[in-house]
Amino acid sequence: MNSTSNLHASHTNRPTSMTERILGTLRGRLIVLFGGVSLVLGIVSSVIIENRATQAIARLSDERLHEIARSIANTLSQSLVERRREIELVSALPHLVSGEWNSAAVRTIINAVKDSYRPYAWMGLADSTGRVIVASGGLLEGVDVSKRPWFIHGKQRIFTGDVHEALLLARHLQPDNASEPLRFIDFAAPVYDATGRYLGVVATHAHWTWIAAVINEGIRTEHLADGITVFLIDQKNRVLHPFTGEESTVAPLAPDSSATPSVVTSESGQKYLTARANIVGPGAEDLNWSVLVRQPLDVALGAATQLQHTMLWLGIALSLLLIILADRVAVSFSRPLQELEKIAARIDGGDETTRLSATPSGIYELDSLAISLNGLTGKLLDRKHALEALNQSLEGQVHARTAELTQCQCPAGGPGDHRWSDRGRQPAPIRHYPAK
Repeated sequence: MNSTSNLHASHTNRPTSMTERILGTLRGRLIVLFGGVSLVLGIVSSVIIENRATQAIARLSDERLHEIARSIANTLSQSLVERRREIELVSALPHLVSGEWNSAAVRTIINAVKDSYRPYAWMGLADSTGRVIVASGGLLEGVDVSKRPWFIHGKQRIFTGDVHEALLLARHLQPDNASEPLRFIDFAAPVYDATGRYLGVVATHAHWTWIAAVINEGIRTEHLADGITVFLIDQKNRVLHPFTGEESTVAPLAPDSSATPSVVTSESGQKYLTARANIVGPGAEDLNWSVLVRQPLDVALGAATQLQHTMLWLGIALSLLLIILADRVAVSFSRPLQELEKIAARIDGGDETTRLSATPSGIYELDSLAISLNGLTGKLLDRKHALEALNQSLEGQVHARTAELTQCQCPAGGPGDHRWSDRGRQPAPIRHYPAK
């Protein structure tokens, strides 16, 4: 009786809170299980895909920046080599080797070579003492240039001088861009006669705008649209291009051209993806220039950010779809059990005509359980009915025997006749038959 009461009490104690309603049912637990697993798997897979996609996009941006840096560095290297080769050829011209520099032929050669290449701002010949003998347009003729770096180094070898502002020519020439000072890059070579005797130095000053033009030609419109900026820096990481008006603007450092571009942070806090390519070739050791290309990190990885948002929404959509599918699967599992539970509740409430059966689920274990419970319930009800019939039969026999005894205890003498003793005839004991 107590066990039946406990079962009935546990059956009537329905979950009341939302959490109990969800987790207190098989359907709810299956939905939470499948939905939670799908959500976790979706998040993990999304994170893995996002990380790999970000790495792939970073590599693509890496290769793009490296390609731009190498392309501009190669173009600059070739241009510098051509200028060096040209000044070397001029130094070996017969009219210069002869040593007769005051001739009209030499002057014509100097002016012709200077005019042949527009970036050349000046070309001249200085003797072994450093005095300018012949110069294009007659500029600086007779001026002592023995202290100038191009003359000092040009006496020994073919020399490429680093960018510098115009000193001696500043009052004779005007810059192409009024917002920038007049700056030159020097090329010089020693001149020897036929016997190998040192005669002097031939040199030319090229406008710095030539270098800027070479760099700008390597930057396409789509590069500018993507926020890509190109710098030319020296060995001390000072910015040579673009001109900023500051003498020592330091560009963000980056690894050399053989390494992966690094993410650097500027003084303003902006993060950049950077790549660097060194200018190589003859004369490069005189300059130690590098081309540095950078792009804002959020722009370089913009496609990855967009992919992350797409993957987030896709993951949410897939999780919801899997939860819906989990609900359908949970319903297919829980519906037969819910039907059995409802039928069992009706039987427990006294409806003995109902058979414990459920709609076939197609799941062998659940269908077998329903059949077994149905058979068990039928047997229990049959035994209950048999027991009730037996108890009714026994109760009828008890009542009949009791009536017989009552009659035997009241003879013809009447109740006042004491000849009969209660000891004389005792009623037979009542036998109790155990229930089968």
